[in-house]
Amino acid sequence: MKKSYNYNKDDSLRNTSRQFLDGNVFRLIVPLNDNVPSASEMDEKTTQKSERNYPINEETTQKILEIIIQNPMVTREELAQICGITPDGIKWQLNQLKLKDIIRRVGSKKNGHWEIIKEE
Repeated sequence: MKKSYNYNKDDSLRNTSRQFLDGNVFRLIVPLNDNVPSASEMDEKTTQKSERNYPINEETTQKILEIIIQNPMVTREELAQICGITPDGIKWQLNQLKLKDIIRRVGSKKNGHWEIIKEE
C-alpha cells in the first residue's frame, strides 16, 4: 500500500493532504477544484440533454395509438410488454405524443384513461 501511495505522488495530487493513520491505512484529503460545476449547473446540463429531439419510432408510435384505441385504460407497463420496449421508453414515447397534442391523459394516474386528440 505504501508503494502505491508513494507512486501516486504526482502533480495531479500535489494539493492533497496525505496522512498515514495505522499500518497501511492512510487518509487522503483532496481539495475541491473551482472548475467543478455546481448542482444547479449539472441540473441545467442534464435538462438540456434530456430535452434533445430524438426521432420518434413511427412503428412504436402507431402500435401505442392502436393499443390506446382498443384499451384507453392501458398502463405504461402493459404498453411496454406489448411493444417490447422498456417502461421508460414508453414514457418517452407517450410524452412525445402529449407534446404534439396527439394524446392526453384524463383523470388520475391510477384510474385515468388515455384519449386520442388527433390522429397522426
